[in-house]
Amino acid sequence: MQGRIRNKTQQQKILDRELMDAIDDPSDFEEIENLIFQGAELDHFEDGHNALQRVIEDDSDESVKVVCYLFECFPGILQKDTGPILDSPLSISIRHGFLAMSLAIVKTRHSKNPIYCYLRAKVHEGFEEQDMELLEDIDRYYNFSKVLKQDLRQIVREGQFNNPHVQRNLPDVFSYCKSKSSEFFAECFGKSYEIRNPITWRFPKRNKLCWVADELLSRHQTGKYRIRIDHVSIV
Repeated sequence: MQGRIRNKTQQQKILDRELMDAIDDPSDFEEIENLIFQGAELDHFEDGHNALQRVIEDDSDESVKVVCYLFECFPGILQKDTGPILDSPLSISIRHGFLAMSLAIVKTRHSKNPIYCYLRAKVHEGFEEQDMELLEDIDRYYNFSKVLKQDLRQIVREGQFNNPHVQRNLPDVFSYCKSKSSEFFAECFGKSYEIRNPITWRFPKRNKLCWVADELLSRHQTGKYRIRIDHVSIV
């Protein structure tokens, strides 16, 4: 990207800046279309954000329309969050608590790691109706169990299991999976799939095998846990 920006003509830079200005009034969709038709791109930044990231911070119907259009015009941009900075459209939208925008982004399948975004970007406490609706749409438009395993692996690689947001939001995902069926819960959490974390273990309790993840959820507690293995009974 930096090389592309350096090689831009002055006119191209002006178009990019004008697109940023036009985004401030998402109701003028025709102007935004016209600028992109002339060659405007998302290469002008203000306060670390480009035009796409700026329009995400408004939850109006007009902004949702503009975001979906920008995805069509620039399909490969900001599809995945990595590392400490959450700057993908879905993460920004979830962080602001914008349900309509988040649902629209999920529907486009633009995000490559939607559950990762949910776990790390959701800042409000509790598991509300809008959170369930968002997870339902992720399930509707993605292969939920596959994405969950991939995103949990990313959480592990980045050492984010101790992140307070992840600790608070992971029970939401447990609750959603349990609400579907025990089979769906097992499909999502029943095998480690190289996620060597205790949440994927099972242990005997009252003559039944219980998920460690389910046990933590039932206690409604977050923080660090110490698990002692007395004998080989975890499967």
